[in-house]
Amino acid sequence: MAKIIGTGETVTDFIIRNGKPEEMVCGGSCYNSIISIGRCGISAAFIGEVGDDKLGLRTKAMLRENNVDDTFLTITPGKKSQLSLAFLNERNDAEYAFYKDHAADIFPTKLPTVSNGDVLLYGSYYALNPTIHDALSRYLAAVKAADGIIYYDINFRASHLADRERIMPSLIDNLSKATIVRGSHEDFLNLFDTDDTAQIYDKVSAYCPNLIITRGGTAINLLTPSLRKDYAVQPTHVVSTVGAGDNFNAGIVCSIIANKIGKTDIATLTEPQWDELIATATTFAQEVCGTTDNYISQATGQRFKSRLLRTIS
Repeated sequence: MAKIIGTGETVTDFIIRNGKPEEMVCGGSCYNSIISIGRCGISAAFIGEVGDDKLGLRTKAMLRENNVDDTFLTITPGKKSQLSLAFLNERNDAEYAFYKDHAADIFPTKLPTVSNGDVLLYGSYYALNPTIHDALSRYLAAVKAADGIIYYDINFRASHLADRERIMPSLIDNLSKATIVRGSHEDFLNLFDTDDTAQIYDKVSAYCPNLIITRGGTAINLLTPSLRKDYAVQPTHVVSTVGAGDNFNAGIVCSIIANKIGKTDIATLTEPQWDELIATATTFAQEVCGTTDNYISQATGQRFKSRLLRTIS
């Protein structure tokens, strides 16, 4: 079975509600995705870095506990693990404050090999950070040359607007190597000053032809060379939006593996095939919205694993 490789930053998320800490969770955008992927029984590995403190060791242990290969997670002596405060507003949407030192980030030198059909999942400011982008770009090129599928989640927050012009060459490099790009309408508004679907696709498709735009709890726009479709999102009870987009990503890539979709298949996926990918992604995202956890439950992962075993048997 093909594997999913995730790379990104690691943080410890503190969920704050009504001014008080409610929960502490191991996190990071791609990290959240890879934990859910591991729970689904898919071969998974994570590339990243943690500090040599209690939070970092807990982050590493969480990977092993959820069937994710932690071989490529670097523990950096003397580095403190990064923190994120997620303040939930009256709608339970998260507003973030980050405590990170991006200039001190490293991209590990020990990296997993990639085979045809494997998926690399990455994104956020981590993918644009000038400290690591050259090394990351070389790995992306190797994944692309091996016919791996590259799934890029832009996740560009308003807190990085001051860096927008400086990171644009790295963004274009990432887009040009991607097989599928996913972003929220807020991401594209921050990057391109528009959240118009057609205008966004015009900009992104110059580099990558397959685009998913998520619009919170209202809609999802899918745009490929052969298909344009808008999906309505059914209302759901929201406890916290932390990890919602990350688990949407997990649902897409898990479905790609479960359906044995290769890189060359992406361009010709049928509407029913995309419907299944989007449905799984939405289910994962909505489940996480109903909790203060950053990942799907073990029970949901087990149900997906049972489906996966039927598929590959």
